[in-house]
This record gives sequence, C-alpha cells and structure tokens, in this order.
Amino acid sequence: MDEHKIVSMVLGMREFQKINCIKNQCISNVLYFIKKLDSSNRIKIKPVIVVSFDDETNIFKIIGGHLIVVLKDGELVIDPSYDVDSLKNKSYFGTIEDFIKGLPSIEESKLKKIIGYFLEFVKIAEQMNNDEFFI
Repeated sequence: MDEHKIVSMVLGMREFQKINCIKNQCISNVLYFIKKLDSSNRIKIKPVIVVSFDDETNIFKIIGGHLIVVLKDGELVIDPSYDVDSLKNKSYFGTIEDFIKGLPSIEESKLKKIIGYFLEFVKIAEQMNNDEFFI
C-alpha cells in the first residue's frame, strides 16, 4: 500500500472517530489500522507519552499511555487516534527519560502515575509487535 493510500485510510479512520465520538481507544485504533494494511509494510507499534498545551484554553494535558504506528523504518509515523491527533501543540515522547527532560518539574505522585501508565503501554506494544496481544 502506498503512502497516499495509507494517509487516506488514516484520515478516514479519524473522521469516523470524530463523528462517532470515539475516544480513549488507541489500542483498537492501532489494531484496526494494522489489520487494514498490506502485510508487505514493515510495521512497529510504539508506546508514547503525549503532552499537549492549548494556548487558547490554557489546558495542559498529559496522556501517560498511548500507541502510535511507525512504518518503513521510522520514516512514517502515524497516530490513528483522532482524539489525540487533534490535540493542539502536542509532543510525543517515546521514553520516560525524554519525557522528563522535555518538561518542567512535575509533582512526584503525578509522575509516578504517568510512568506507570506508560509502562503498561510498553508491555502492550511489545505483545502487539510479537503477535501475542489478544483483546
């Protein structure tokens, strides 16, 4: 499947999620996305921490566990989840170290929760990448 078709598929998925108010379903979104791809694509599921800050509303949001898809040796990174992709001024962090470096200080109890969520998604991504994950 060429890049244009992949992008078109992701845009269609996101539009469906937007219309149907589908939120907090990154695992299902990633599974659906990779199932629809041609098996010749090299796919890797990657866990991330997402940080967003909306200048208009002053809302700062951290999503401790989220999954994205990396294709073609890292050349194409796709977030098939509308609710996260639509966040303003978002940054994706693939490691705890990068997350901590990229942010000002954060309350220790909140940091522990975020790290805990992220580690859960690390395990899920490992299982998915090894074809061991079942819903």
